[in-house]
Amino acid sequence: MNLPPVHNAWSIKWHRWLSGVARLFRNYASHTRTDSDSCSYDSFTQANVVHLPLQWKWGRPGPEGDIPSVERFPSRFPSRVNKQKYFMELLPFVNCVIHRPTGFGKTAFLDQLAAFCNVYSEENFDDICSASLKFHHKNHLLLQFDLTNIIQKDEPFSVAIFRTKLQEHIDATVHRFLIKYTDQLQWVKRGLKVDQMSTPNVCLYAPLGASHSTIITVDAYDTPFMNVSPEHVSQVKEAIQEILYYGVLGMFSGFGIHLAMLECIFVMGIGIQGCDDLTPEGFVNIVDISSDADSAKMAGFTQEEITDLVEKWVAADKRECLLSEILKICWHERFTKGGENVYSCREVMCMIAVNM
Repeated sequence: MNLPPVHNAWSIKWHRWLSGVARLFRNYASHTRTDSDSCSYDSFTQANVVHLPLQWKWGRPGPEGDIPSVERFPSRFPSRVNKQKYFMELLPFVNCVIHRPTGFGKTAFLDQLAAFCNVYSEENFDDICSASLKFHHKNHLLLQFDLTNIIQKDEPFSVAIFRTKLQEHIDATVHRFLIKYTDQLQWVKRGLKVDQMSTPNVCLYAPLGASHSTIITVDAYDTPFMNVSPEHVSQVKEAIQEILYYGVLGMFSGFGIHLAMLECIFVMGIGIQGCDDLTPEGFVNIVDISSDADSAKMAGFTQEEITDLVEKWVAADKRECLLSEILKICWHERFTKGGENVYSCREVMCMIAVNM
């Protein structure tokens, strides 16, 4: 659904809702097809549930060839492939999650989304692909969480220590958000004593006077689940639900009361535990769009994107051979039934870097 540019917050929400309904119908239809194309998922019986191979927890499936190891890419190497055309597939959703394997560019996509939407972004995106997308360019506040380093694998587990580290990370992230966007949130002018308020109360009241809506991103949401032994997973989930989901995400949206201040919540993870673990009972629904055809190419490189990179950074006499090798041995998956192969960004970049 192509939406015209709109500038009223509630009009945006109305258009977003209509777009979301249309997308869910398309998503359902795509999962009820009976073609026999191969796919990585175990089941397509539920439109919004993704079943990922357990081997993704441990990394790349069995290699088809040798992938070179590159510790540092050349300084002139491209830092990203332009993914802006996929932003509008995301922004119509209020809350959504995408699951992808390690090395498929999840963090890079979130960073590019922030660079595009942040009111303080210093990056210019030429040739913005649609009028609707122009509305979002440098027009939002970004509240970005990353749970990658809350607990390390094989680290001795203590629920009290984990909760303390998680709370410290959440508090520090929200504090940086307040300081960075003081002018837009206007909390000083409104007399909010944020240093005397708990983080949940800050998240409830600070957005109310904002001049721009906020995009919240959560990277590596399920990494803490995988870095603890099975008997501690439930304790980790309970802590994340209480401190992050209820204490920040739920409060920020006023549990649905002031959604106009919240542009979207976008979550990235590997997906071993499944989407049900991400959505606590009573919390605003987070839709899993991992297997949505419109989001299949958000993270990872398509063959077209790889071809463009090879043509730009590799000598002409090596391009054809290198492209063939990349498509043959780099880790690739199909994220929709019958869809196009999407390749590991990390492995593709390694292959290109050593052949520049």
